[in-house]
Order: sequence, then structure tokens, then C-alpha cells
Amino acid sequence: MGAALDSDDPATRAMLLDLFTEITILEHLVRERFNPAATDLEPAQFGVINYLVRQKKSSEKVSTLAWCFQVEAASMTTTVEALSKLKYVEIDWVDGDRCAFLTAAGSARHEQFLSDVAPDVTELLSEFDPEALRVTVHTLMELRRTFDNLPDR
Repeated sequence: MGAALDSDDPATRAMLLDLFTEITILEHLVRERFNPAATDLEPAQFGVINYLVRQKKSSEKVSTLAWCFQVEAASMTTTVEALSKLKYVEIDWVDGDRCAFLTAAGSARHEQFLSDVAPDVTELLSEFDPEALRVTVHTLMELRRTFDNLPDR
């Protein structure tokens, strides 16, 4: 761990504002450039498929997905039902909980999306040092884990 940050230090405050401003702008730019809705998926729908694939899960409770994405259960239910209509997930009840099960078609759609954007992403990031990108990804993952595991979450 590094040294503690001083919340009263103007340089620290400016750095934190810059950090979150850059994350916010970058998220917007990436979402607009690589929006899977240009085909058949809304960003939230792709997010669910991506979550299941990334977490190596074949299924997840809809209530857990809602918690992970910080949306109301009704909103996540709508998202999962839309994915079900596309045959990317199947919905079933397990021990009283509504669950979304990733289908082979959902996995294939995820892989197709990655294949579609990989050349563009590779070209855009080719000017960056691969080790610097690894450190950046690791740091962003640690920031996300910190926020994901706050006690009030």
C-alpha cells in the first residue's frame, strides 16, 4: 500500500478529481465507440452477458445481478427478459430465486462482439507500452474492488 492521501491537500483533491473525471469521460467515449446496441444489444444487456462470461458463471440470480449493476430488481428483470427473447439467456427459478442462465448463443454473441472490436482496440492502444497498460488495468481493478466492497454497498 502507498502513503495515505491527505483529503485537505489541494494537489490530492485535484488529482482525485482528475482521476474520476478521466474515468467518466473514458467510459463515455468507449461506450459510444463500441456500443453493442449498434446491432442487437443495449449496453446493459451486453453488461449482463459480459458479467457472466468474465466471472465464468453459467448463471446468476437476477437479484444479485441487480445488486452488481446497482439497479432496481425490476430494471434487471427487464434486461434479463430482453436477453431471453434474444435467446442469449434462459430464465428459470432456483430455490425461489429467479435466475438467468447464459446460453451457448449468449456466449457466442459475447465472443463475436470481442472479435468485432479487437482490431480497432488493438490499433488504438498500439501506441501504449503493454506493461503500462497492465499496471493501469490492475490499478483500475483494485479501485473497482474497493468501491465494490464498501460496507454501505
